[in-house]
Amino acid sequence: MEFYVYVYLNPLKPGNYTFDDIIFNYEPFYVGRGKGMRMTAHMFKSTSVNALKQNIINKIKTSGYTPIILKVYDSLTFVESCNKEIDLIRKIGRRDLREGPLSNMTDGGEGTVNRKLKKESLDKMRKIVDVIQFDSNGKILKIWDSPANAAYHIKCNSSHIFRACNDSERNKYRKVHNSYWKYLANETVHEIIDVPLQYKAICQYSLDGKFIREFFNSKDANSEGFHAGHVKICCDRNNKDNSNYKFNEYMWFYTTDCNYKNMQAYNRNLQNAAKIKQTILQINNENVSLKEWTLSELRDNNFVTKTILMCCKNKLKKSQGFSWKFKNN
Repeated sequence: MEFYVYVYLNPLKPGNYTFDDIIFNYEPFYVGRGKGMRMTAHMFKSTSVNALKQNIINKIKTSGYTPIILKVYDSLTFVESCNKEIDLIRKIGRRDLREGPLSNMTDGGEGTVNRKLKKESLDKMRKIVDVIQFDSNGKILKIWDSPANAAYHIKCNSSHIFRACNDSERNKYRKVHNSYWKYLANETVHEIIDVPLQYKAICQYSLDGKFIREFFNSKDANSEGFHAGHVKICCDRNNKDNSNYKFNEYMWFYTTDCNYKNMQAYNRNLQNAAKIKQTILQINNENVSLKEWTLSELRDNNFVTKTILMCCKNKLKKSQGFSWKFKNN
């Protein structure tokens, strides 16, 4: 209950200004909300995009006066302050919409509602209302009706949730309160959201198959001294081949592939079996596939498999006069 809603009054324009049940002796020109010393922040030099508000303040100061600052509502919760700010701006009216004297550029609340923006930005904002909270495995934890409501209940800054949602649209996921976030915009929601592999949770196992711990993602494992790239490679291979590759004397799996259960003990033969089963195509200079091989067949026919595998991984263009690639690629 530490938030409040305040109003700036213009001492150069005295009078009787009535807005429903609220009366001011001077013309109001800005409404805001905050806590602590937030209401005095506008008195200092600002790089704010709200040039109208700053021009009014500068004009008052130049005339030898100081803007009058009043707390209209006090001892509010975060959500209450948002609602009161929106209500007060609506009552007084915005100057840019020709509804009143206020220099506010939005309808209040989160600071972006009804802002005068380009059409494509407005269209986007109209579509985006709800936000989805989900974990590293893509499991939906909850769908919130607004970032402000989510922030209030999990006790975090709503701007962090906005930033996380914006990043997710660029396929960059950011954790807030140990969860990922994205906008819900005209889409069918299933129980699981497809999370890019670099953001998936990872389980660490001992070589005898016992579960040790879970990491938020490969970056989290890297912070504990395990190279993120190597950990991710192990997870990718184990996911693809259903084998148990190791790194730094541990086995690594995406959580969605193991569900915290104990795994079978490390067995190098499983890796070899996966490699042997992998089919490789031999391709001539006319880009025509000549034959399909397994690694063991190539070795039996005296091919150098090391350089052939480098071709399959796009590290070499040709080996022994031919191009090579994995069939499943």
